[in-house]
Amino acid sequence: MSNQSNSPQPSVVTNLAGVPAIMTPMAEHLADITGLSTNAVLMTQVLAFSNVLLPYQAPPLITAIALGNMSIRKVSKVCLATFVITSVILLPINFL
Repeated sequence: MSNQSNSPQPSVVTNLAGVPAIMTPMAEHLADITGLSTNAVLMTQVLAFSNVLLPYQAPPLITAIALGNMSIRKVSKVCLATFVITSVILLPINFL
């Protein structure tokens, strides 16, 4: 059974860098309306800001790429690898 609410998704409210600042104060309320523990709601934030599939999703990465004259291709490979590792390790931990 899926718990749905009328609360906006973090990606609609803010970009990646703003997820912790916007969602942490709302964690207790989100826990109440979803039936999850506050700890579980807070842990889902880790998935939200650590799962950067491509660099353009994170403004700090774009800035670092521009300032460091880095290759988009190389940074994309790192992002994809991090995405896979995060999905394989953090996602299961989040539901323990």
